[in-house]
Order: sequence, then C-alpha cells, then structure tokens
Amino acid sequence: MTTFPAPAGRPAPAVPAHRFNLAGLCADAPQPDAPALTDGGLTLSYRELDRLCEQVAAALTAAGVRAGDRVAYLGRPALPFLALLLGAAKAGAVAVPVNWRLTGREAAAVVADCGATLLVLAGDWAAAGAAPAGLTADRTTIRHGGDGAGAGWDDWLAAAPPRAGVAGGGAAGGAAATPLVTAAPGDVALQLYTSGTTGRPKGVLLSAEGLARTMGDAIVRWRLHPGSVTLAVLPLFHIAGLGSVLGALPRPAPRS
Repeated sequence: MTTFPAPAGRPAPAVPAHRFNLAGLCADAPQPDAPALTDGGLTLSYRELDRLCEQVAAALTAAGVRAGDRVAYLGRPALPFLALLLGAAKAGAVAVPVNWRLTGREAAAVVADCGATLLVLAGDWAAAGAAPAGLTADRTTIRHGGDGAGAGWDDWLAAAPPRAGVAGGGAAGGAAATPLVTAAPGDVALQLYTSGTTGRPKGVLLSAEGLARTMGDAIVRWRLHPGSVTLAVLPLFHIAGLGSVLGALPRPAPRS
C-alpha cells in the first residue's frame, strides 16, 4: 500500500492536535482529486477514498453500530481496513485491527476482549472454515473475499442507505462527505493490542489527541512534504505500520 500526502493547492499547515479527526483526513484534502493511496493495482483519490469511507460509515450505521462501539478487522493489510478505520471514525465507532498471525482461538480472545459488535474477515481468514465459531458468534460478520459465512464486503456496502444529514451525499454525491462526528481530544480514536509475549494481549486505547501528536511528529521526522510518497509494508495492526499510512494522509506543513 502506498500513500500520497495531499499536494499543495493552498497553504497546508500540519494538523493541530486539538482538531485532529480521523473522519476528516480525506475530506479536508486541498486537492480532492489528487491520488491518496495505491493498493495493488487500484489508486484512489482523496475524494474517492472519502466516498468509500462514507459508504462504510453508512453500512456500519445500518448494521446498528453506535458511537463508541468497537469494529474489528482480521486480515492482511489492505484497503478495506483503512476504509473501515476511517469509516468507523465517521460513524463515531472505534476500529480494532487484530493481528492476523494469531491462531483462531487467540484472535477470538482479542475480539471478545474488545467487545466488537462487528467483525470484518479478509483474505485467508474469510475462507470457509478459517474462522472458528467463537470468533464470529454474537456479532455481525462481513467477508472481504473468501467463501466463508457472513455477508460479502461489496454487497454489504451497496445495501446500506446513505446516512441522513451527510453533506455531499457520501458515495453518491459530487463532493466529499462531511463527517457527522467530531472527535474531542480525549476520545478514543483507535484500539490496538500488544503482542502478548508475556501474557494475554492487552488493549491499548489511543486518544484522538495522542494519535494526532504521533502523526504530527511523523510528518516532521520523516520530512514529508506535498508530493511525498510513502511505502507501507509493515502490519497495520501495529502502530508503526499504521502510522506510516496515517502519517502521510494529513496535509503536511510546507517546507521552509
């Protein structure tokens, strides 16, 4: 996966920590038709990525996901996870990336611990028989690829009606969708899990402000500027891998 910081169309200050909102990372791009990321052979502009994330937010809302709910993703790094992460933020929910290298029982324990109301299975985990019953029980399950149980990703998105009150109409509109949820500095923006090498994996809650400071630091340390391209090769269930993606999406400060 490759990400492109938004190009300069006007002065682009770094995202202030107190105003950081995952839901608005793509909607705030100064040039919405510029490329935002490439995953495999697919390249999406900021506008297209924001529309996809709005579709996810609408599908989550239609599935009964409410503000503060956890939505988990189990699979190798791919576009659907980033769409789930940013779409969950638009709906006020919290994304939980699960280590796809865990055993079925270990993954089920993490999903149960975070109390996920919805689970997306991708890649090998979406195949029939790959996910144990304890992993999918008592929660909505969506498949991206594979032939296992649960609704397919594309059908799930297509069946969801647009959210009421979204400016631009989300996926159907001509403009980027306006988020209905604005994160306060102390709100949980992301839930990651430790490796569990000394015991059970433990959930780590990242606040909107903490994540913003981390991303702002990445922009400075990596010397990102409009036109930079970052290559994301690390697992997205780890802050290092996820940071390499999220750190490139906000508009970086112009070079002095």
